[in-house]
Amino acid sequence: MADMDLGLDLDLNMEGEENITVLQGPSLWLSRIYFNFDEPAFNEQAVREAMVYAIDREAILKKAYNGAGIAGMDGYMDPSSPYYNDKIVSRTYDEAKANELLDTVAKDTDGDGIREYKGKKMSYELLVSENDEALAELLKAYYGAAGIELTVKAADDNTVKQLIQEGNFTLCANGHGSFGGDPKYMANLATKTAGAAKITVQGGNRWKSDEYDKTMAASLSELDQAKRTELVHKLQEIIASEVPTIPLYYKNNA
Repeated sequence: MADMDLGLDLDLNMEGEENITVLQGPSLWLSRIYFNFDEPAFNEQAVREAMVYAIDREAILKKAYNGAGIAGMDGYMDPSSPYYNDKIVSRTYDEAKANELLDTVAKDTDGDGIREYKGKKMSYELLVSENDEALAELLKAYYGAAGIELTVKAADDNTVKQLIQEGNFTLCANGHGSFGGDPKYMANLATKTAGAAKITVQGGNRWKSDEYDKTMAASLSELDQAKRTELVHKLQEIIASEVPTIPLYYKNNA
């Protein structure tokens, strides 16, 4: 992954050079927000939905990554995939909607600008790679406007990925590959993660959905292509509805 990041930076820098044309296409790489479900507030679907509405993914892509990709879709899957469900309408930036949802479960009772969920401040550490500090500052600003305070902790990318796999984080924004080809990789959000690359699976207390698990298992054993596509579309619908993770953007590979 480090090589891919380097190549992207170099190509973006050359884009304005004379006689150089930069060709970009899908890289099967996703940046997303991970929730640690040990945190009680993140088990509240209204909170997770609000955290999608609270951020402008198009602006994040443009400001933090020079627009080199596609803004995240709520169904999780890269829109270049033949299994992509184009019937899903992703949430877009809506600060009022974010606040409306948060108001149903968390209030700022003492006027300090930070909401409380069941008596606990919605103040969290956001873990990011050192290469994603621009992203972190944008997320901090967006969520701060919604009454969710973030403190940024940056580390080298290998350390961040290790902490994700161990479940040693509260909230994390990070990217990974192994996000294309056969949709068996979507098992990384299921209880049984066989078929998914280890680097894409978080540790600790994870999101659980019986419906997702059953649909995932059925998709892995279904041999009829049309029926399997329907099952994979259903997986995306469940993710879009329940928000176990927030896709931020799909990176272009030059």
